[in-house]
Amino acid sequence: FRGRNFPRQKSAGQRRIAVLGDSISAGLWIDRYEDSFPGVIQSNLPTAQLLNFGLVGYNTRQEVESLKEFGLQYSPDIVLLQY
Repeated sequence: FRGRNFPRQKSAGQRRIAVLGDSISAGLWIDRYEDSFPGVIQSNLPTAQLLNFGLVGYNTRQEVESLKEFGLQYSPDIVLLQY
């Protein structure tokens, strides 16, 4: 996964966004994470914690499994699916 690391337990009042997707979410071929679309979202929402679960080559079924296995542990308030 790419981007900042956050603890699983979120603090009171903290907002979290989980991004699911494929190479676009992962930022394949983008050197600076800040230039990927999840990085741009994070820079425009500095008080939110953006968790990027994008993996190269993943399809929607795999993305849902990734959400179940990893994403839900972080208690996201919003799940953004890049398709």
